[in-house]
Amino acid sequence: MKITDTSSEQYKLQQNKDCYTTDTGLRKVNEYYCIAVGTYYSENIGDKLIVHMENGESFKVIIADIKDDKHTDETNRQHRKDGSVIEFVVDTKKLPELVRKMGDISYMNEIFEGEIEAIIKED
Repeated sequence: MKITDTSSEQYKLQQNKDCYTTDTGLRKVNEYYCIAVGTYYSENIGDKLIVHMENGESFKVIIADIKDDKHTDETNRQHRKDGSVIEFVVDTKKLPELVRKMGDISYMNEIFEGEIEAIIKED
């Protein structure tokens, strides 16, 4: 995903002084991973969520982009093609080779392995 519309909320979030790229290529705003989700979860750039995994891990995310409803299932949760629920905003040049090759962040760290149990809006 490349954000090119300089007037968009997505672009503004990526230019925020607290937004950075980790050494493994993941974009973050402070401790929140930048992600894209379907409109079921939110329609607002900047909303913060907590992702709970079936493996017992949890991590904080910030909505940096919204998946278009035409690309998601009838509930607007999952991507129609690959079934993904969240997509991480990344710098592909910094991603580990295996992650880049597989196109799957779960190869990076066990915190991301497995299925999502719940996604909760942070208060």
